[in-house]
Amino acid sequence: MARDSGAPDSLLQALQDKRIVPFFSQIPGNDGMYSAEVGERWHRYCNAPQICRGAETYYWALFDVPPHLLDSPVFAFDQYRHDGVPQASLV
Repeated sequence: MARDSGAPDSLLQALQDKRIVPFFSQIPGNDGMYSAEVGERWHRYCNAPQICRGAETYYWALFDVPPHLLDSPVFAFDQYRHDGVPQASLV
């Protein structure tokens, strides 16, 4: 998809080498895919992958997700009761 969107060769090579995991959704109006607006600044939207090897190999990275992309508020694990209902923090 990056190639079809005219991504620079440096981004295409990093993707092919599996050196990055991109997350382009912080650009207003973007659908999460590479766009020409990113240009040579693509590295700002990427993290180095963690690798999980098993029957399949997975490449993953953690990103700070902008709140407007979430369907509901985010709670820390210890803020949830066993029934999945969020509880107020006592801190």
